[in-house]
Amino acid sequence: MKNQNDLIIAISAVVLMLIGVGVSYATARKPIKPGPPETVVVTPAQMPEGSVQFANSLPAASDSNIPGGGVASGGMGGLAGGAGPSGGVRKKGPMGAAGT
Repeated sequence: MKNQNDLIIAISAVVLMLIGVGVSYATARKPIKPGPPETVVVTPAQMPEGSVQFANSLPAASDSNIPGGGVASGGMGGLAGGAGPSGGVRKKGPMGAAGT
């Protein structure tokens, strides 16, 4: 070391390093020990007694006497043939084209 400035810088660097190591060690996370695992039930599942009924539709889907039932109880639909303006659609060319 040539002069006193180099010695001061070296000592300051060592002191800062020791402070950093001390702070890192003091604020390190402590590992948390997890609790014991829960026991798992491994007995075979019991199926309920009863018969199975197979059907091709929802219950009361075709009964029009029940609210929400029947064939004509679909969602809102538009009128047949009511789409579009009465005078036809005027086709426009690209912007800036002649005659548009």
